[in-house]
Amino acid sequence: MRTTYEWFGWRILIVAWALCPLGVCAADAATDRMTLLYKKESADSPDRRDAVVSDATAALEAALLDRGYKVMKPPPEVIAALDRSPMSIVSFATDAGVSMLFAIEQRLRSDPGVDTVVADLTIRAKVFVGTSLLAVKKGRGEIRMRGTENQRRANQRHAMEMAAEEAAVDLVDLVDAALRALGPDQLAELMALGVVEETQIVDVPLPPPTPGASPLNPPAAIHALLVGVSDYSNVARINRQPVRSLAGVKTDLAQVRSALLGVGVETGNIAVLSDEDATAARVKSNLAGIARRAGPDDMIVVYISGHGIQADLKRAGMAMPVFFDFLFAEAESAPDFEQLLEIASNSAAGKIVMIIDTCHSGGAASVLPTVVISSRGLHLAKRSGAQAPQLLTRALDTSRAVAVLASAKYDEIAIDLGEGQGGLFTKHLVKGLREGKGTKVLRDVVSELVAAPVIGESKAICARSRNTCLDGQEQQTPTLGFSGSGDMISM
Repeated sequence: MRTTYEWFGWRILIVAWALCPLGVCAADAATDRMTLLYKKESADSPDRRDAVVSDATAALEAALLDRGYKVMKPPPEVIAALDRSPMSIVSFATDAGVSMLFAIEQRLRSDPGVDTVVADLTIRAKVFVGTSLLAVKKGRGEIRMRGTENQRRANQRHAMEMAAEEAAVDLVDLVDAALRALGPDQLAELMALGVVEETQIVDVPLPPPTPGASPLNPPAAIHALLVGVSDYSNVARINRQPVRSLAGVKTDLAQVRSALLGVGVETGNIAVLSDEDATAARVKSNLAGIARRAGPDDMIVVYISGHGIQADLKRAGMAMPVFFDFLFAEAESAPDFEQLLEIASNSAAGKIVMIIDTCHSGGAASVLPTVVISSRGLHLAKRSGAQAPQLLTRALDTSRAVAVLASAKYDEIAIDLGEGQGGLFTKHLVKGLREGKGTKVLRDVVSELVAAPVIGESKAICARSRNTCLDGQEQQTPTLGFSGSGDMISM
């Protein structure tokens, strides 16, 4: 039976696919689910309620049904949220199953000298298994129709609809073949890449340190990059969306710089990128330069303050900073925290510390709906962009000491106290580092000097002002993730 869920002319489908013919009828429900979702690739792409998008969605549905796929209705609140915004962030739960996110390129033209309408349509799909990108496939349809000038409009519409059907069949054939080429072991391995073991989750209070662990030797030199965006008027302008500026970020940068100077970091080893200087290109370039300069006995420190949103097309809990030139329609092309950590890790430095104070109330996350793909289909996320640090450190080489300090759990917001005070987390982290005087390791700084005051102060703020925190959020919880002996780094 063919089922299409339509809401104000826009279609979105969640498709369940029986994998038993492939020998993958496991108990894990995630292995027999596939989500089909239209996602704009750029600001010039057609809107999700465009007639051509509707044609392509219906055509893909029909092609999938012809191959034994079953269609489920998505929750109305998801459709309503996506209809309100032309752009969205998509993330994957650990049981995301199989997903196909597609975009459309369309072109209408006339053959010279004849009354012919040519509809040329390409459907480009990214196929995910769990959180892993399996393949990028393209299906193309080209239809020619002849008629009089008076028939041109009707012919254009009909030709594009037929081109969508042709492209959909072409694409589904390719996607179906790619999925069926996977053996049970390959499929299980791809699914497992998005799973985080409980032992990898490092929360406050922290578990005991590794037996025999001791503080690491002080670094020969510290190379630091401090990045902060306070003025979000440019982001609001280029995206034509309201994004609140953050008065406390300038205070954050000044406090962290002062704290680093206080522990003996040389002035020339501290680079600061603020507001218009904090573009994606400059951040990556500066970080790559620091990575090249740092020696094996050195330490790299990266500090980022500003708005944060969930990373696009990654596992739920992976976040990205909103830099000065951030384009919501091209979020996938912007560097997320994982990519920035990879740049820093491409260095001889034996120690790396990333400090993240992003995701602030009333910020960029409120502009975009964040949709999570799971075995239950699509649902709206209540996350605003805080990073789950264990996701950043779990795959790193344990011979290197890496620590990631995040201002809040990934399902919490981080509180900005405003000009003169800065971020709640940064305020207490700087105070804790100064009290530690370079002798306390990071795990002790977080657990003994930072966590309690941030949690206590945020509880009072959340209880006093429900507009400041997420619905149901009672506190802001600093979080530490590490690989190797990263928790034993002293600052």
